[in-house]
Amino acid sequence: MASFLASGLAFSIRQRLNLAEGMGRSVAGANTGKPPGSRLGSAFRALFTLAKRRGPRTAAGATSVFPQRVGASHTLTPEPVVFPPAARASVGRRAALAVYGLVASASWATSGCASLRMAKVIPDSVTDCRKLSQQGVAALERGDAAQACQLLTEAVAKNPGDFDAHRQLAEALWRDGNMELAAHHIDEAVRLDARHAPTVVRSGEMRLAMGDVDAALTRADQAVAIDSTLGEAWALRAAARRQRGEFNAALSDLHHALRFQPHAAPMLMAEAELQFQLGRPQRCLTTLHHLLDFYSPGEEPQRALWLEGLAYEAVDCPHEAAESLWAAARRGPASADLMFQVAKARRAAGQEEAARDAAQQALAADAGHAGSRELLAALEARKANPQNRLLR
Repeated sequence: MASFLASGLAFSIRQRLNLAEGMGRSVAGANTGKPPGSRLGSAFRALFTLAKRRGPRTAAGATSVFPQRVGASHTLTPEPVVFPPAARASVGRRAALAVYGLVASASWATSGCASLRMAKVIPDSVTDCRKLSQQGVAALERGDAAQACQLLTEAVAKNPGDFDAHRQLAEALWRDGNMELAAHHIDEAVRLDARHAPTVVRSGEMRLAMGDVDAALTRADQAVAIDSTLGEAWALRAAARRQRGEFNAALSDLHHALRFQPHAAPMLMAEAELQFQLGRPQRCLTTLHHLLDFYSPGEEPQRALWLEGLAYEAVDCPHEAAESLWAAARRGPASADLMFQVAKARRAAGQEEAARDAAQQALAADAGHAGSRELLAALEARKANPQNRLLR
């Protein structure tokens, strides 16, 4: 139906264009210097405007399409085209129809190819894979890693070339504890899209967690080469170098990472730990205070408070050390090592009763903790003999 209407409009347009072209020659002359299309358009616009106004009256009641004069002194030499009275009422309608034809044909010419283009057919395997992937991700967000693994495994089976399905399956398997298979699928995702830097970084993080430091460092180098502004890539390289014992190189990489993500808590924590390992407790404290400023009171992470206490102890601030370590012990389950550090800090601050209580809590958590046993025995001996100077 659309093609039939378009053909009819095209035929009507050709008739109107032929008429308008002849009129254009009469109005503007044949030697105007304009291209034919331009002369034709001008003539047609003149036709429409003047026909709509129905023009001036002539003898015998007819209507002339053209004015009698053009400009101030030039009189048209050709004979004017005169419509009979019977056609006068339909001139406007014909001109409007011609305009409608032009608009419709232009629209059909510009959009006809798109309307005739065949719709792209998506294979069922692709749609099924995407549907299963969405369900698997939803299950993973609910915390059901086993169900997520099942759904995403089916998704990968439907479309083995789907990059996202492999990446999502790797995360589900990792959370489910299947580290080897997770690493396999994340490496397959890297193979399918080797230019996606976050996936390359995730592959390196998994390898590093599995103890393959060299593979992790290789992935970090690849990610940095792909996107040198990705903070996680620099952080991965720092972590790998740190495990190699290259502390200064690792710290340099962390500084690069923090240039692009200055408020990333894991990176700030890693920098503070490196500063402490390098024997720079004051710089460690500076970094930790910057990190702890991001948290509300009572929400500071236990690990950061623990390191803060050790750094205060290293700069000979026993009271601050005891306070930070005790705050760390209240942030969550306190290990025997942490309570032992609390006991030592309490003792250094002169709080021997509190130190004895902390040592007993450490032994309650781990009855075989040697450091806590020795400290508690020394505290008991000092309590029995206050003049004993062996503890000093």
